[in-house]
Amino acid sequence: MRAEKTASTRQRIIEAAIELHGTVGPANTSLSAVARQAGVSRPTLYSHFGDEASLFRACTMHWMSQDPPPDPAAWLEIDDSRERVGTALSEIYSHYSRNEQVIGNVFRDMYQLESMRSFNVPLVEKSFAAMTEIISSAFDDGPDLAVRRSAMVSVTLSFHTWRQLVKVEGLTNEQAADLMAQLVACVG
Repeated sequence: MRAEKTASTRQRIIEAAIELHGTVGPANTSLSAVARQAGVSRPTLYSHFGDEASLFRACTMHWMSQDPPPDPAAWLEIDDSRERVGTALSEIYSHYSRNEQVIGNVFRDMYQLESMRSFNVPLVEKSFAAMTEIISSAFDDGPDLAVRRSAMVSVTLSFHTWRQLVKVEGLTNEQAADLMAQLVACVG
């Protein structure tokens, strides 16, 4: 019974923090605000999370378990380079669309906050490097062309590219993915 209550309180704190990260962003989310949102005292919050960084890690892992980003390893099964790029971009753009507010706030704030830089930045950079490598590896490029194509893939995977194309320019996710896949395929 006590273990269930402890787990429930911990989960409530995580969900409160995620909600605040989605509305005001991590940089504007104080631990006091998380405690208020979760309906717990600050000492209770600190008994579950010793510092802001441990709360951010728990939030990130919980949020990713609820709506995981696409698994780039699955794209390796697609031999056709154009199809691999299109599938990858379609999946990542759909993920951005479903999670726009939280992702936008986290990407905006994660370089500003020391408590996020140690965990979130390496996680995001590793994920984007893996996606870029898997998409780029579908093309049979020499070294010079591979660098240029990888740079273009990196641009197409950017949340900010997606936001510009879909939210500002009015393209659908599929139109944006198709346009960016064409650009990647045309690198020469």
